[in-house]
Amino acid sequence: MHSVTAIVVAHDGARWLKETLAAVLRQTRPLDRVVGVDNGSRDGSGKLLTEAFGSGNVLTLPRSTGFGEAVHEVLRRLPPAPGQEWVWLLHDDCAPDTQALQALLWAAEQDPKAAILGPKLRDWLDRRVLLEMGVTVSRSGRRDTGLEPREYDQGQHDGIADVLSVSTAGMLIRRDVWDELSGLDTALPLFRDDLDLCWRARTAGHRVLNVSDAVAWHAEASARRRRRIATSEEHPRRLDRRNGLFVLMANLPFGALVRSVLRNVLASTLRALLFLLAKQPANALDELAALGSVIGHPLRLRRARKARKNGRKQGWPAIRRKLTPPGAALRRLTDMVQGFLAGAGPVDSAGRHHAATDRAQEDDGDELLTDSGGVQRVFSSPGVVLCLILVVLTLAAERTLLPGLLSSDGHLGGGALVPVTGGASDLWRLYIEDHHAAGLGSQTWAPPYVAVLAGLSAVALGKTWLAVAVVLLGCVPLAGISAYAATKRMISYTPRGSGWPPPTPCCRSRRARWRAGGSAPRS
Repeated sequence: MHSVTAIVVAHDGARWLKETLAAVLRQTRPLDRVVGVDNGSRDGSGKLLTEAFGSGNVLTLPRSTGFGEAVHEVLRRLPPAPGQEWVWLLHDDCAPDTQALQALLWAAEQDPKAAILGPKLRDWLDRRVLLEMGVTVSRSGRRDTGLEPREYDQGQHDGIADVLSVSTAGMLIRRDVWDELSGLDTALPLFRDDLDLCWRARTAGHRVLNVSDAVAWHAEASARRRRRIATSEEHPRRLDRRNGLFVLMANLPFGALVRSVLRNVLASTLRALLFLLAKQPANALDELAALGSVIGHPLRLRRARKARKNGRKQGWPAIRRKLTPPGAALRRLTDMVQGFLAGAGPVDSAGRHHAATDRAQEDDGDELLTDSGGVQRVFSSPGVVLCLILVVLTLAAERTLLPGLLSSDGHLGGGALVPVTGGASDLWRLYIEDHHAAGLGSQTWAPPYVAVLAGLSAVALGKTWLAVAVVLLGCVPLAGISAYAATKRMISYTPRGSGWPPPTPCCRSRRARWRAGGSAPRS
């Protein structure tokens, strides 16, 4: 016999809390016990909890209390229920569907090893957009949902999936497992506490499932900076990145930990340089400060690793299979660089998920039901389109030169273009020598293009004729890309899915109601 205790934790979330409470009380599977926690709210959230649950079922805690600490305090005061007890964790900005709890419990009955289950999370404002269907993490600590940015829910991921982690927004966990694992780490008051708990659960031999039949709508108010964070003075971006690195390094086996430290030192340095090139010094500082705050406190990390040592090595093979594949992390970096070069806006920082932007302020909620895939993002970029057009035009205009490249010697020459001789070392020697044996001798510096040809020849394994061909055939596309890069700030461009077409008056009024504290209608 199942017994379910729901715990709703609120902190300045009145604008979402009313709908959340109504959704909790309308569950088709009635709750056995329900408790509300108000973490020092100043917007009337405590009053809403009292009206919904009664004054005897509401606990008031200091404003600086984190989510995990609030749940710990409730369960410390609440005696275990008879039979198998499940604890349902809910944020104040997470409204579950009326059948969400029933679907989670049904999935739990199908798998006796399931200890933690989570719902499909969709966006609070645009309720067709997927936010999470389970979460994993890369070897550099980056949170990964496996979803495309603003991917619509068309049932493409439906089913019960064995995942590394699920969000605490709507998480259903067995109480005996909570007690066994000591629950959420109170040292992580915000961000990545869910990943840490699920990682430890999997290491202990339990299963973590995502159930798509259970749906919840999540505003992600803290991650999107829609309310002030009282548990930390740090910026949400830095806090998320630091906690991600901490959870990764606290749970990895020693050998993987050493590789992770080396990898993250290099990756964070390169990422900080990219932020500086993108004129985002605050992001660069957050990246380096987050890394420094983790590896700069080895005693704290050692204590965390000691508390997680049981089963860490034995459970690592199963955990490793759930991590983000290395190729996916490289693809994300490539997409980020491509988007910056294409003028698609600021470089994305390390947030909780793909959609953790201020998107709701410009979302009209009426985009076409199409998936913004990686191929579409690349080929809708003006810079990429310009490059492809120029490449095609260049190949068409210089088609008579192509047979020469495909011939036995492959050397281009004729007219003012003298066939190149020698290799990359000869070109480097020509460029750096101060005396050239030409005619009676010359001390004139070699032209700058010699260094370019020498560098390209070195990359082409000494094939100078290939370097000449690349420069000759690629000069037009390179000139076009250079011109675009120099003038992209002057060109008005709105990517697909970024607010075009403009919102209708109906959409504007709906957006205004949401900003004023109302709720978005479900689609």
